[in-house]
Amino acid sequence: PYQLTNGANDVTSLAANTTGNVQYTDFDSLTVGTVGAVNGVTAAGNVTLTTGGALTVSNGITTTNNGTVTLTNAGPLTLNADIAADGAVLQNGAGTVTTGGAGVRSITTTGDNVTISQSVTLGSDLTVDTQNAGAGNITFNSTIDGGNNLIVNAGGVTTFGAVVGGTTALTSLTTDAGGTTAINGGAMTTTGAQTYNDAVTLGADTTLAGTTPTFGSTVTGGGFDLALNFSGITTITGANFTGIKNFTSGNGGTTQLTGAFTTSGSQTYTDAVSLTGATTVASSGPQAISFNNTVDGAQDLTVNTGAVTTFGAVVGGTTALTSLT
Repeated sequence: PYQLTNGANDVTSLAANTTGNVQYTDFDSLTVGTVGAVNGVTAAGNVTLTTGGALTVSNGITTTNNGTVTLTNAGPLTLNADIAADGAVLQNGAGTVTTGGAGVRSITTTGDNVTISQSVTLGSDLTVDTQNAGAGNITFNSTIDGGNNLIVNAGGVTTFGAVVGGTTALTSLTTDAGGTTAINGGAMTTTGAQTYNDAVTLGADTTLAGTTPTFGSTVTGGGFDLALNFSGITTITGANFTGIKNFTSGNGGTTQLTGAFTTSGSQTYTDAVSLTGATTVASSGPQAISFNNTVDGAQDLTVNTGAVTTFGAVVGGTTALTSLT
């Protein structure tokens, strides 16, 4: 094991290959790189790196024997290489996090948690994977920006604690079929698709924007508003969307509706609506339900609200509805 925790330590590059733990504190900036014949840090134990300045991972960090990785960076953390841990991964410094380097960056564990405490900029594609169907939470406590792809595979809960794509939209966002995705930051923006293969929960009024959304499981609103602003096709299977207050769809695409979709507040469809199955939309509030664009589809449409129902454009002009109630 290596344990060098004096705050006055000051080296340029660190590399290690050990059967125990690696714990190192540096006065200012540090690069995990190559020293002699050793590349990166490989440990059969925990890796704990603390810097007073920037921390750059130019060569990979790998742990075995349940080894955790803890990165406490006072300055920017740049991930130009991958982290593969047999235990949890924690970034808990005050500095921001940027991915870079050639190819796709990855942070993986074997069923253990990954926690990123500070804002993330995707300078390259990033995959975060707990590699376990039933365990391992992934938590982003701050914002995520950058014109690249983000893939998150968690057996537990994936939490987005702040706005995603608010400054620079991501290219695409994908979550796997296991676990749950908690959207708590209020907004997720991509220039491409958003694919949620697992169940989604809302922890705040939420706006999702991009080209095409895919919801492979349920969306539980928790009494919050949901706005889906996509330029492509948005598919709403009513039974899968519950607990939503006010719902809005727009941004020039098409909303496909099927099944029974009930909100406690209003429903506003700014884009064209296509019925792909028998559809009932209802507001238990009761609040207004507004179709501000065309409605088509050879299906039954039932609208249930004690407030105003508005059809702002032609209904059945392209494909006649079967019935309207």
